[in-house]
Amino acid sequence: MKERLTSDKRMLEYGILKSYSNIFGFSTTRHGGCGDGSYATFNCTHYCGDSPKNVKANLENLAVSLPKRPRVFVIPRQTHTTNVKVITDVPTQEELQDVDAVVTHLKDFCLCVSTADCVPILLYDKKNGKTAFSPLSMQKRRRS
Repeated sequence: MKERLTSDKRMLEYGILKSYSNIFGFSTTRHGGCGDGSYATFNCTHYCGDSPKNVKANLENLAVSLPKRPRVFVIPRQTHTTNVKVITDVPTQEELQDVDAVVTHLKDFCLCVSTADCVPILLYDKKNGKTAFSPLSMQKRRRS
């Protein structure tokens, strides 16, 4: 199954996940968003300096584009650490500081990661109904 760019070009759907009816994997693009200047794209993160009003509008546009509207978007403030947050309820922004991977068993939660210099990794345990999302850093590491 191939990936598919949605007609509005807002997201790339991962076709390999179509056989699982209870998850939906995708990456957003820079198309179809609102904002000004550097953020005149589809920015959905609250910690990059974009106006909260634009981020809220972009998240709403994303929510209506998904097959099922999520109850919450879980957006960690990534800092290239190995910190993992297990999501058992709606997290606060403070709880998502310095978190680079998220795991949950909760339904209707959209787990998110930013991938400017990373590859998104989605893990799904169909037996236990758990999902994890993490970026794989592509930064070159200097060996000591």
